[in-house]
Amino acid sequence: MTDIRCKSGVKGLDKILYGGIPNQSCILLAGGPGSGKTILSTQFLYHGITLYNEPALLVTFDETTSSLKKNMLKFGWDLTSLEKTNQLRILDLSSLIYLTPEEYQKTAYGLNIPEFTILSVLQIIKDNVMEISAKRIVVDSITSLSIFEIDEAKKRRNLAHFFKGLRELNCTSIVTAEKNVTNTNREYQLEEYLADGVLLLNIITKKDYIIRSIIIEKMRGIAHDTQPKLYSITDEGLVIYPEEKIL
Repeated sequence: MTDIRCKSGVKGLDKILYGGIPNQSCILLAGGPGSGKTILSTQFLYHGITLYNEPALLVTFDETTSSLKKNMLKFGWDLTSLEKTNQLRILDLSSLIYLTPEEYQKTAYGLNIPEFTILSVLQIIKDNVMEISAKRIVVDSITSLSIFEIDEAKKRRNLAHFFKGLRELNCTSIVTAEKNVTNTNREYQLEEYLADGVLLLNIITKKDYIIRSIIIEKMRGIAHDTQPKLYSITDEGLVIYPEEKIL
């Protein structure tokens, strides 16, 4: 099997992955609030388009399109210009999770879907990937997408179908999740088992400073660096420092 990699566009990430993200894999990016999940995942899409000519789809549940575009401009990433050339499509579903099934049916992009579910969102993603021939996908976040499904067995089944469905689109995907990753005895979530790879963003607060670290929890099919690495959020986006050790 040929080892084909997707270049992340995130400084330092490809180095600790020993070449990049496995092509057409589905990666879970987990961390707490403010850890940089949206920055890293948007960086992956923006540079995928501008550096590697790979159209991209961004599905957001946690932030409106206008807020996202404004915040990403701070790093010099003009998402609006990429939308105008149809290289990027942003699906703002941040308001749909609050709708009743009747309201959703009238709003869901003209699709005849009875209610807002994990699988209905998967169908929306599939349709939009086909329309723009996307090669990269970001879903931000799976936590917000799945929170309304009360039946635990149904949620587990639908999440499994969701990750399987993303994988079948032959795109490289990043799915974000809200996780407290500071506790070494934390309970592992179903998404971590379903994803092909898991990246954990961790923030440790000291008395007068914070330490940000990233660790590759798993990455199927490839060798990778297993040690936590320092990272920072700069005016150019998220930067990982492969050579620096965490004291």
